[in-house]
Amino acid sequence: MHFADWALACAAVPAEGPQDPDVRPEVRFFAVPRTDFTIEDSWFTVGMRGTGSDTLVLADAFVPEHRTLARSVVHAGRAPASDARCHIVPMHAVNALPFAAPLVGAARGALRAWIARTGARVDRRGRAVGEQPSTQVALARSAAEVDAAELLILRTAGVADGTERPPGGEETVRGARDLALAVELLVSAVDRVFRTSGTSGQSSSDPVQRFWRDVNCAASHVALSFETAGAAYGAWALSGEEGGGGSVR
Repeated sequence: MHFADWALACAAVPAEGPQDPDVRPEVRFFAVPRTDFTIEDSWFTVGMRGTGSDTLVLADAFVPEHRTLARSVVHAGRAPASDARCHIVPMHAVNALPFAAPLVGAARGALRAWIARTGARVDRRGRAVGEQPSTQVALARSAAEVDAAELLILRTAGVADGTERPPGGEETVRGARDLALAVELLVSAVDRVFRTSGTSGQSSSDPVQRFWRDVNCAASHVALSFETAGAAYGAWALSGEEGGGGSVR
């Protein structure tokens, strides 16, 4: 955001005239140029510090209608002036993709750093830590979880690209489910190697602890909650609607 020429803000727009308390204001996206907003430093976090997700401050700015778009249209995958696949995929199908995909790289970075460090470690009896079966199994399980997470994320990306086409309404619920589960797998993988690093692995100079902080911090994003995504998928699969039930895979 600090280096962007434009920002995409999202806000509720009250209806004109008398307000009906039973009608929710329409939520819209607004494209605003850098000259219309300021940035307030507010991102002081345990992990994901490099994202620079500070607060965007927008006040008394006029946004013409052609630079706004209803959020409901984006959620439904309807583009007013384009039929490109990247513009018409339902937002719910890929909404969490930008949050989940970088965590694969973070998890793989954690594994690489951990392997390099573990290869040089010896225990109190002078035995090579990397030659112990428990260490080898821990690495194998974490590596497999990262691979499985990447496959789930790639399948969701395939929906966005149009190379993967889930049947019926599954498109809008499977992606969120898969991404949330993928992130749970990545958290498990990184937590495991972090624990097996011992107390010396908690040094602020050890790269594994940074990857561990980043993955756990990003996993807390509301878009990656498996409880929410899982409930939506389960409700669809059990609803008996066209495409549900028997086609679950």
